[in-house]
Amino acid sequence: MKKVILAGALGIAAFTGSNIPGLDSLTASAAVQEFNTTVEGKVIEVQSKYFIIESKELNESVTIYTDFQANAKPGEYVKVNSNGPLLQNAFTTSLTANSVEHFELAPGNYEQYTVGHVSEVSSNELLVTYIDNNGNPEDLRVPLKNTHNFKVNDLVKVESDFWARSIPPIAVNAKVEKVKTQINDYSTSTESLEKEDTTLKLGMYEKEDGQPNFVIGEITKIDKDYTDYVAVKYPSQNGKNDVVYVDLTQGQQFNIGDMVRVDFHDGSNFHGMDKTTYDHIQKINDKIKQNTNKEQWVWS
Repeated sequence: MKKVILAGALGIAAFTGSNIPGLDSLTASAAVQEFNTTVEGKVIEVQSKYFIIESKELNESVTIYTDFQANAKPGEYVKVNSNGPLLQNAFTTSLTANSVEHFELAPGNYEQYTVGHVSEVSSNELLVTYIDNNGNPEDLRVPLKNTHNFKVNDLVKVESDFWARSIPPIAVNAKVEKVKTQINDYSTSTESLEKEDTTLKLGMYEKEDGQPNFVIGEITKIDKDYTDYVAVKYPSQNGKNDVVYVDLTQGQQFNIGDMVRVDFHDGSNFHGMDKTTYDHIQKINDKIKQNTNKEQWVWS
């Protein structure tokens, strides 16, 4: 799949090599263009197919789209990794996630400890940057007595009973550790889906308002002539087979016969001659295919 740089999203800085907050690395040439985009922030809104974070680095909110179960919760602090670019239009800044890392603690100055990012590392000291109660970045120095494996951008928790007056302050005899995290991505989401979807029969499932929610079906066609897409067959309400066509915009790989779950979203179209959608498709447990030999396909 081709990967392109959108000048509106990255600007001239992407081509000049300037640092862009929230972007870990960017490699661009006439032959190949690769992205590794990272955005961190507090989750401020969660919807079924996306969530929104407030990024202090970018000084704006970012809409995060996922093709897996991200399990984001309002108020938690997350780190989003993507192989695609940060996209911008007149209304939103957005990113499609490859993984979502959930932090146990958010950056800040708490009563018993401070949580911040490692901004400088040496063999015997860390410089940690955190957000104070007014929302401003502040630094603190953390001397280390033992060998360590801390890296720049690590989110750490610093505990100290004594702070030496200095600029920046020094955490004396501090206990420092990485903030615990949990990662959700395609692999963890697939495990969760397998547990859920092996209890479901093939067919289309609806929301409470009667609108299509998702389909469980079988891939019967793969086409790469003009655009990458797959045809997913499932049983319709009248007992015959129906098909939904799914455009694959992120280089996803499937095979004929794969059993998949297709989640519908705002970009799905049910009003034309063909039902169409894009992405939001995942392979699920092959046990469903075994069950189709014993049970009739159903419409929920």
